[in-house]
Amino acid sequence: MAADASPTVLVLDAMGVMYDEGNLVHAHLVPFARDKGCEIPDGDILGFYLRCSAGAMSSEAFWRALGVSGAGDALDAEYVARHRLVDGLIPFLQRTRASDTRVLCLSNDVSEWSVRLRGLHRLEAYIDHWTISGDVRSRKPDVGIYRCLLDAVGAHAEECLFVDDKAPNLDVARDLGFHTCLFAPCGRTAASPDATRDTGYRDFQIESSDAEGSTHPVARDFDDVHALLVGDAGGGAA
Repeated sequence: MAADASPTVLVLDAMGVMYDEGNLVHAHLVPFARDKGCEIPDGDILGFYLRCSAGAMSSEAFWRALGVSGAGDALDAEYVARHRLVDGLIPFLQRTRASDTRVLCLSNDVSEWSVRLRGLHRLEAYIDHWTISGDVRSRKPDVGIYRCLLDAVGAHAEECLFVDDKAPNLDVARDLGFHTCLFAPCGRTAASPDATRDTGYRDFQIESSDAEGSTHPVARDFDDVHALLVGDAGGGAA
């Protein structure tokens, strides 16, 4: 960890930590687009998604770019309904909030989808602030999005434990002074060494990182995250 003191602010990634799939493009987005008649290559879908989640286009413009017919709002609602919460998230958030720990979200996501998802699962009752790439026009692992989070809430990196399922995002956070934790539930598919290269997009990792050999403390479940928060990582986090 970045400092000896236990963190007082918990920063959670969304996709792969709060929601069930870190690889949302392959798990949810491409299948949904295909169901709606999209015929463009997977790589083009990814490219438009990256632009949309960086705030360069609206979700409605995104669906049009994919050649999908229908009202943007209706497509957004149907698409986000495919996402599920990770098991144990709500009890963990309830316990964390009861301890007066501030809980924040730092996520690469399309602005409209993020708002719908947090409303659908009633997460705003537990999360104090959301810094979303589509809102601030900066995607992890760009340094800018981390600074936007800290500036928005008036926090110092050294106060924060950042939990993400992708090591490159954690590497940047650690360099900035954050405590870090790789969230890697057992059974989750990890990124292959060529996963980023095969997408054709530099500095983009499409799948969750492997816990083996991680240079960050590893959490297999939310009990492990809690142990890191309270300074007792003997219960499974490494």
